Amino acid sequence: MIGDDGNTPFGGTGGIEPPPVMSRKLSVLAPGVAAPWKVEKVAPVLAFDGDPYPVEVDGGVVWVVDGYTTSARYPYAQNANTTQLTGATGLNFEFNYIRASVKAVVNAYDGSMQFYISDPDDPIVNAWADAFPDLFAPLADMPAELKEHLRYPEDLFRIQTEAYSKYRLDGDRFFDRKDAWSVAQAPSIVPRAQAATPTDPNAADPAAAAPADFAAESGSARFIPYYSMFRAPGQEQASFQMVRPFVLFSTDDTRKELSAFMTASSDPENYGQLTAWVMPAASRRPCQRHAL
Repeated sequence: MIGDDGNTPFGGTGGIEPPPVMSRKLSVLAPGVAAPWKVEKVAPVLAFDGDPYPVEVDGGVVWVVDGYTTSARYPYAQNANTTQLTGATGLNFEFNYIRASVKAVVNAYDGSMQFYISDPDDPIVNAWADAFPDLFAPLADMPAELKEHLRYPEDLFRIQTEAYSKYRLDGDRFFDRKDAWSVAQAPSIVPRAQAATPTDPNAADPAAAAPADFAAESGSARFIPYYSMFRAPGQEQASFQMVRPFVLFSTDDTRKELSAFMTASSDPENYGQLTAWVMPAASRRPCQRHAL
């Protein structure tokens, strides 16, 4: 409500009340705006996704931030590859266990927060809930209108797709990466030039001269997963999903054939369902842009 003097008084009940001398300055700098990244200050026992998103609920706006439980001590497990995460991620440390167990909701107007447990089977989040019973609430307490707009977390999907491209193989093909996949290369801003300098056919291959224990793809940028109303083969209608494609494995990015793509459902009826759609070998074509 705008007063006679043209000012809009703050009517929220959350957040931190500033000293009187600061009230006028704060109201000018950020009237009614709450920073979603403040959740890490309230719940430092969690790591948070780097892509919070706004949702309109009941005439207002809330920010939703995916919260992760992690550990670096899970027995006989490899550390997650975090090289494909963005600089905004809260997962910039070593871990070999991760679950997206919390949905943090921040009121964009008054800064009030609620942390909903979205994975009640996670023993770590249950331990934290026992230690801090006033911090967490069950997902059943989340307003139905908000629950319909939850997204599958992007940072988790990046980690899962990178790991799946390797560990989908049987043991006898794991190390040589036969029939392996890689997350597709990101589209090039500048077309890759063809090699103009002739090579000596008798020259030794550096890769062959120094074989690695585990063949690895190049360090080039990888395809950024995206949310879309997507209808995969065999599905009757489109639904809200996240998509990321795979290409055949190569150490030098020479293989660009679309081999498969993975979808992560954000539809309330099958939220969190991961599906790998494999392309028939006869239909594989080079796909620099990977238009799905």
